[in-house]
Amino acid sequence: MRWGWLKRFMPRGLYGRAAMILIVPIVTLQLVVSIAFLQRHFEDVTGQLTYGLGVELQLLRDELAEGGLAEAAGVAESLGIELAEGAIPDWVGDEIVRRRWYDLSGR
Repeated sequence: MRWGWLKRFMPRGLYGRAAMILIVPIVTLQLVVSIAFLQRHFEDVTGQLTYGLGVELQLLRDELAEGGLAEAAGVAESLGIELAEGAIPDWVGDEIVRRRWYDLSGR
């Protein structure tokens, strides 16, 4: 009797079994969809915030290359970024991931 322990927890009446047949799949489906939605939402938000920070760092790198430290310090202050020596590496902004055209949730 491998399933003997399960019989003790299952409802014996018709109404209990019918309720279980209707409720268990709905709750399971809601849990799966909710978890998938939340995981995708947090991944998209993380990607968008990372993209935004990459654009800001690329702007700072371009200002350092074109205008010097004084102008870059002004841009960094307006962005709320503390500028320090050697803080922006050369690779920042080289491979920025674009938003997918079919992604309506990220707009």
